[in-house]
Amino acid sequence: MNRHTQDTLFGDFPHEDEHTEVSEAGEPDTVVEPEGTSPDATDSAQEPPEDAAQTFLADPGQHAVDAFFGPPRLDRERPARPPLVPRWLIIAAGCLLGVGVLALGIGLWSSQQASIPTPKLVGVDYGVAKTRLAEKGLRITVTERRFSSSSRDTVLSQQPTPGTKLRSGDAVTVVVSAGTEQFSMPNVVGDGLLLARGVLGTKGLDVRVQAQPSQQPSDTVLASSPAAGQVVHTGDIVLLTVAAPGPDSAVLLPYDMTGVTVCIDPAPANDALSDVPLDVARRLRSLVEASHGKVVTTRALADTSTLEAEPARAQKAAATSSTVAIGFSTVPVGGAGLIVYSPSPILPHASASAKLCSRVASDLASGVGTVHVGTLTTDTVMVASGAPWCRVQLGALSQREDVAKFSDTAWEDSVARSMYKAIAAVYGHKTQGSP
Repeated sequence: MNRHTQDTLFGDFPHEDEHTEVSEAGEPDTVVEPEGTSPDATDSAQEPPEDAAQTFLADPGQHAVDAFFGPPRLDRERPARPPLVPRWLIIAAGCLLGVGVLALGIGLWSSQQASIPTPKLVGVDYGVAKTRLAEKGLRITVTERRFSSSSRDTVLSQQPTPGTKLRSGDAVTVVVSAGTEQFSMPNVVGDGLLLARGVLGTKGLDVRVQAQPSQQPSDTVLASSPAAGQVVHTGDIVLLTVAAPGPDSAVLLPYDMTGVTVCIDPAPANDALSDVPLDVARRLRSLVEASHGKVVTTRALADTSTLEAEPARAQKAAATSSTVAIGFSTVPVGGAGLIVYSPSPILPHASASAKLCSRVASDLASGVGTVHVGTLTTDTVMVASGAPWCRVQLGALSQREDVAKFSDTAWEDSVARSMYKAIAAVYGHKTQGSP
């Protein structure tokens, strides 16, 4: 190996400013570059390109790496691709999801809050009722103080009904007894029966009627017991003696109902302003008792308290040996007008009940107006009476025309007279000399 080869392999190159040549004698000669000549340009022009052996010899480690892994990757910048789903759409979906979760949480929270059952307050002293509600986080509001035979400050009715779920801080409205009012018996002698009953009814007196032959105009009040001026209390019974009716009278008919027991069920109206089933029941009872019939009611008629629930009324009806049972009721919503309900054929006494209901519908249509008919597959109180029965729906509290009639005492009297006429015609007996 000559010196030139050694220099190539081991990197012993001549000085930048010299160009070494080998003479014929084998000794290198140093050649001085002429002035003006760039060493780089000379090397660039004369230096041959590197071949594979020179590359390997120059950097053997890199050659081995390239042989094993392949040539190095050429990383190129690529343009950014737009996302498949726009960012604004993702944000909007996230917002909607958040709103939905929030609404669901609020709904669950509200449902959990409305979890306080309303306690039963009817028949309880107002102070006790207030304490019971306060213990549950509820409030009490008195909407009316009504004279009643119940003790003073006794809760007569409540809204909402017991068991209704409320939220903390909600109010329960109640009607409270103002106690038994003491006052002088009004003078109604000489008044017509309709007017006298209106005056006494507003005082909370329980009016009953008996007929007596007289030369006075029919339905004129001849006497009252207690007499005018005597001290009476709310809920007391007042017996009015009225002139016996003539043939054209529509108040009392010439029927004898001795031995007939009528069970009357005035269902609670669930209305703090009026209890029309109870008012009509009072009027019907007076007419039946004036004809010597017996009346049993499933609710106390001395006041307008709506205390008796259906099971309690059914128990009272079952404890009575009734000849016939009559029910009065209203509904919160429904069609306007009177509806006469007869029992379904599958129920006991269906045939006798159908005959009674047909007569009731006919007399109501003649005395009051348009009447609708229907059937009931069940009526707990009426069936419990064990007698033929008829249920009269007096109207709906959601209908203005019905509510207007409920405050008309003349309308209530017309319904009671028509009911009396139908019952007496089926179960009573005409008196001697009657047409």
